[in-house]
Amino acid sequence: MQSATTVRQTATPHKPQDDGAKTVARLEKKWFEFDRALVLKQVTYAQASSAKTAADLEMVADEGVFEKPLCDELREAAQDLRSTARRLLRLRDAIVKAKEYPQS
Repeated sequence: MQSATTVRQTATPHKPQDDGAKTVARLEKKWFEFDRALVLKQVTYAQASSAKTAADLEMVADEGVFEKPLCDELREAAQDLRSTARRLLRLRDAIVKAKEYPQS
């Protein structure tokens, strides 16, 4: 039977700094993925909402529900919203490609 002292001496040396750095890196990766998922969800929702609202406004304008000047404004607003939706889609793609927090 080995004594406790002998077992401690033959055990693999523990490197707390290396383990700590790995833990920090793992946690930072998880935080980044959490942040990215939240922002991605918000941008995706905003993009879909902008695209749907643009279609709805254009439909109302095409049906001539209001006077022509107001229908023209609705069409213009629909075009602006479609442009915003395209921009948000590009932003969403960039967010998906992001891999980590910026290095400081």
